[in-house]
Amino acid sequence: MVSVKINQIFFVILLVNGCLTSGQECDLSEKSYFSPRWSKDGKWIAFHSNVTGNREIYRFDYVQSKVERLTTTAHQERVPVISPDGKSVLFFRTEKGKKYSALFTMNLDNQKEVPLTDLQGKNLDPDWSPDMDRLTYVSTSDGNWEIYVMDQNGATNTRLTYNDVLDYSPHWSPNGQQIAFISGESGQEDIWLMNSDGTEKRNLTPDNREEISLSWSPDGNQIVFSSRKSKTEFSNTSEKERSKKSNNSSEIFILDLKSGQTSQITSNTHLDVYPSWSPDGSKIVFCSCKNGHLELYTMKVDGSSQTKLNLN
Repeated sequence: MVSVKINQIFFVILLVNGCLTSGQECDLSEKSYFSPRWSKDGKWIAFHSNVTGNREIYRFDYVQSKVERLTTTAHQERVPVISPDGKSVLFFRTEKGKKYSALFTMNLDNQKEVPLTDLQGKNLDPDWSPDMDRLTYVSTSDGNWEIYVMDQNGATNTRLTYNDVLDYSPHWSPNGQQIAFISGESGQEDIWLMNSDGTEKRNLTPDNREEISLSWSPDGNQIVFSSRKSKTEFSNTSEKERSKKSNNSSEIFILDLKSGQTSQITSNTHLDVYPSWSPDGSKIVFCSCKNGHLELYTMKVDGSSQTKLNLN
């Protein structure tokens, strides 16, 4: 179990921090785009990027094809989520020279920021509840990557998971009653589902692959996710080569929650991650390493019509 946890930490940190080790095909250290998320009205796609050399928050006007930079600090800002009412953005920040991270909201009209957590441990991977009354996020304040829920003002925190492995990427269901997340509880990273109070946890993807990121369909009947082959699938290669192949190749799948069936919608043989379903249910935005670093693309829900977004 210890080796599984180390492998989880390594790969999650690579994606969140935007850096892979040398010799691997996808260079996330510069000119890359991460964690796209649609706004509820479908007009905006929020994301973070290191194109300036620092990790900052942006939003892309999908209608007018314009990019707006939202943060201009010396710190590192990541994983933005536009609020359901479209008035603010939620994200986490790692201050320069510090190991800890905290959650913030920013008013999109006046750029005023409000801190929601202090810097005791890493606080990351936030998501709004559909009614905006609560937030879910990941924190290491108790020594491990666990999932919490807090009031929208940060006054009350409730811990939902209790594992000795990583739990991360929590996402509220559209009706606000459940939270889907990724956990290594089964021995590898799978998608799990629990009620919003942390009860009735169950594994949705008990296969031989390792899931990375996820997003709900607007009707709550499906989950789109990115998944990579487990290192055990590369049986006739060295440990170093298995790690390289596993880290460099992930594809996007859709899970039907009623039937339990999954369908693969990308076959690009490189890193396809961070899918996010559009609010009208017709498109998915995602990150792809087709050109050597992560860029943003949209596609239809069957994987066709993959189109690169012009963010210049």
